[in-house]
Amino acid sequence: MTSKPINYDEYVKNNRIAFVLQLAKIRNSFTERIPRQRPRDPIEEKLLLQSTLIRRSRLIQNGDWIELAPRKWRVKVF
Repeated sequence: MTSKPINYDEYVKNNRIAFVLQLAKIRNSFTERIPRQRPRDPIEEKLLLQSTLIRRSRLIQNGDWIELAPRKWRVKVF
C-alpha cells in the first residue's frame, strides 16, 4: 500500500481558515489586561534607553558580551 505524498502548500491553503479561527478563539479566551496600553512618558523612555546603553557598554568592556558578527552576540551568563 503506497501513501500519497503530502503537498505542504495545499495543506496550508486548505487548513488556514480553521487554524486562524482556532487561534482567535484561544486569544479571545484570555481576560487579563493587555500590558502597557498607554505610551511611555518621554522622560522615562529616555532614562530607560540611557541605562540600557550604559549597561551594554559595561558588559562589553568586561568581556561578558562579545560581538561575534553583525547582530550576533555571545553573552557570558555565569
